[in-house]
Amino acid sequence: MTTRDDHEFDTQILKCIDKALSSFGDNPRVLLYYIIIKNCSISKDQFTTKPAEFADCLRRSLGRSGYRLIETLIIREIQSAFRISIKEGSLFSEAIKQARERFLTC
Repeated sequence: MTTRDDHEFDTQILKCIDKALSSFGDNPRVLLYYIIIKNCSISKDQFTTKPAEFADCLRRSLGRSGYRLIETLIIREIQSAFRISIKEGSLFSEAIKQARERFLTC
């Protein structure tokens, strides 16, 4: 069962993802969402609950270096939005976990 806190957290994370992807422009952002949703069968609602699958999908679609760039941008947005420090080289799933812990303690 999803709580209001879960919904608020998911919304904030999705804003971070959207902001990071928007740095490439609107068309590439929309294309990346399309690729993830269509090719990997992951809906936007699942990005925060299935971070490993989200990351794997981007890695397969963009290659390792393309994925690392996107992941770094998303993690920077998460750090800024949640006012946390995430160790360099951390995975998207680790950033989600840290952000969730911070969010729930505020």
